[in-house]
Amino acid sequence: MRDYVADLPPFSIHMSDGPEGGQEFGYSDGLLEPLGHELLVWTRPTHGMDPGLDWPRGRRSVQLMCLDVLDAAARRTFAIDVPIERSLPNGTMFLTVRNPETAIELRANALAPHTPVAAVSWELRRDDFGPLRPIETSQLFDLIDKCRELVAAVPPHADVPADLVVDADALSAESFSAAGSFGPATPLVRALAASMATAREEVMSGLDLNAKHLHLANDQQHRVESSLSRVGRGAGRSTALSRCDDLAAGLLEDVSPDLNIDLVSTSVRVALKTAALHDLLTVEGRQRGYGPWETTLYFPERPPGQTAPEDVISLVANALAAVPPADVAALIDRHAESRGVEDLDVYGITHPTGLPAGHPLQRHWEDVTGRLEHEVREMVTTLLSATAWRHEDGERDDDLSAYVGWSVFDDYGDLLPRLRELLRLGDRPADFFG
Repeated sequence: MRDYVADLPPFSIHMSDGPEGGQEFGYSDGLLEPLGHELLVWTRPTHGMDPGLDWPRGRRSVQLMCLDVLDAAARRTFAIDVPIERSLPNGTMFLTVRNPETAIELRANALAPHTPVAAVSWELRRDDFGPLRPIETSQLFDLIDKCRELVAAVPPHADVPADLVVDADALSAESFSAAGSFGPATPLVRALAASMATAREEVMSGLDLNAKHLHLANDQQHRVESSLSRVGRGAGRSTALSRCDDLAAGLLEDVSPDLNIDLVSTSVRVALKTAALHDLLTVEGRQRGYGPWETTLYFPERPPGQTAPEDVISLVANALAAVPPADVAALIDRHAESRGVEDLDVYGITHPTGLPAGHPLQRHWEDVTGRLEHEVREMVTTLLSATAWRHEDGERDDDLSAYVGWSVFDDYGDLLPRLRELLRLGDRPADFFG
């Protein structure tokens, strides 16, 4: 959080794409009186490395740097061609205001042509780069298992690009060299990329749908990508992550124009970077990174390792077993006719839910009710998702999982008496209208 002096003057920002689609920039309107000129700022650095996702884009970027200049002027530390330093959590930013030119010269077209405008050059010097370290021995077995899992997901006889081929049977400690193109976890990045390069069209459509769900729910994948960048810098794997960007661009060269390429490409980059940092991430971090891709890759089954915890499965199994089979059949039928709960669909993209493949609970209710496999699976997954979410959040009555829980209860509570207890629902929120 920046600590500005009080009572900085108000101003507005005009944005421009730059000449012929060049670098985006913005310029102030309202700083002529306090500074003697307006400011023009490019949204990306004019010097040094691009901070990427760790720095806001567009109008917010310009606004922050104008405020920094104003703050320096208010503190009487501002001068033309003298750098202004700002300490950031991961480095230092340097701003330098150049000699003013005219608005017409700098293409600040919303201002009067002869308005004085000073261009601002800037750079970010990071201090959070760590050394490149080898993978811990304790992580090797997990990495090898994950590689084999993804290699097995590639369709039989698929034409895997030569540079993405991974011999799953030959993997060993020597396979995970720090000198690999994508860092120590290079075989895993390649195995994941191979699953993408050989994916069927419906799998890519599923990724597109997942990315849209997350976007509409404000579960922004770019925030996950920013977090991965920080982890990568600390582990000396920034180069590996940059190469993941290039790999993602190549994988998406020939995708259907019907896909939302911006959202899909972000999800692809996040998955590849998650693979490059697999050994450094928590289980939850891996699920957030792999989830959008793997939930479509393995559909209709759940991805390995992203199924509901056993204690949650047991709770749901006991709740279903406590009612007559005819009521469970009615529950499945009603669920099949409903539109579902979109928030649970979003939750399931990046969290553990659903049954492992071939779980006996699935087969049991297929046999007892005579319902189709996908009908049983979808109903059970709804119950598992709602239960897992409520048990993850605790017993608060005012968070999103509680509102979702009440929606599920209103839909199915008459057929499943233990549902309220299962979802840990307390008092119905006063502003919940169903």
